[in-house]
Amino acid sequence: MYQLELSRQASRQILKLPSDVQERIHQAIALLGENPRHPGSKKLTDLEGYRVRVGDYRILYAINDNFKTVIIYRIKGRGEVYRK
Repeated sequence: MYQLELSRQASRQILKLPSDVQERIHQAIALLGENPRHPGSKKLTDLEGYRVRVGDYRILYAINDNFKTVIIYRIKGRGEVYRK
């Protein structure tokens, strides 16, 4: 079981989403605590970490296996999430 950490930026991004999408995002985040490398996740090539798809939105996160934590650092639509 991994501990979940949500960055301040990711927390604000969740609050800007419609309520039905927020619920699906929260469910996906809860699953990351159980298994951060589940079959629906993909390793990122240009950025550090992994991503999970939730409809048209993406959750970007990093895994720290030493401390058993998942750090969620960005949640945005698929067209915006990878822009710096």
